[in-house]
Amino acid sequence: MSHFRQSPQMITLWLIAFSISPRFFSSYALETGTICILLFWVGMLVIFSDFVEAPSFTEKSDNYLSFFPVMIIVFIFLISILVFFYKDNIYDKESEASFKIIRWSLYLAHPLICMIWYPFVDQKNKLRFLFYITSLTVMIAATLVVPSFLFKFSSGRILNEGTSFISAKLLSMFVDQKIVSSGIFLYHENFSLRVHQSCSSAHQIMISFFTIYVFYISCHIKSLFKIIAIIISSIIIAFLMNAFRISILGYFKFVSNDEAFESWHTGLGSLSFSLVIMMITCSIYYFFWTRENPIQVIEE
Repeated sequence: MSHFRQSPQMITLWLIAFSISPRFFSSYALETGTICILLFWVGMLVIFSDFVEAPSFTEKSDNYLSFFPVMIIVFIFLISILVFFYKDNIYDKESEASFKIIRWSLYLAHPLICMIWYPFVDQKNKLRFLFYITSLTVMIAATLVVPSFLFKFSSGRILNEGTSFISAKLLSMFVDQKIVSSGIFLYHENFSLRVHQSCSSAHQIMISFFTIYVFYISCHIKSLFKIIAIIISSIIIAFLMNAFRISILGYFKFVSNDEAFESWHTGLGSLSFSLVIMMITCSIYYFFWTRENPIQVIEE
């Protein structure tokens, strides 16, 4: 166990696969938390080679996994196996409080995996390595918690009222009939639609922030003005894209297509919009980054 023939990246990928596989076989596979976990690992795996010195793991080498990292690996494997067998209880939205605590605690498995390689980080980079692990973990928590926190204040309701207003305007153009918005509701003689907390653009906005941060630590942009422009652009795009999604849901209600409504309201339909927003955010960031770091064409 002390002399692996695999690279740190390969061992890490195996651990990621084991730790996240129970989630992929549950109803939470298409939830925001899955995106957060993947974004966490995009950031960590990109900077991995800059911090972790690949151990040689030869018989005469002192670069071997000590007791603590080995115990983490064993712990991750055992926990993943247990979670897989009890995934129906753990990944059940109506589960008991104890299972909910376990479900939230599983997010900590990912920064724990990163700590396996802490002994192989150069002394001068250890603090930065810990900072990136901590900050990415905080971004997971913020992406999952902040949207719900906003609704304890008026800001969450204001977002949804704005979403309702724009969605009503868009839907009126789709159906060529007047759709009325009042507060967080869309009205028509055939239906009414409420822009609930789960339909808020706050979720997409936080995912955009997380995406920007992952890009920032991977491909640094020096200009503060450009960073602010990217953040403002991502907020506007996330808000408008979510309003567009709500207008589509309103259309399905208008034509009484409940099956399509449920498909686009949760699961893959909702996730697809989040992925589109992430792609647009990545494209905007890449655009500004290439302006600071133009690609040099080498002529032979």
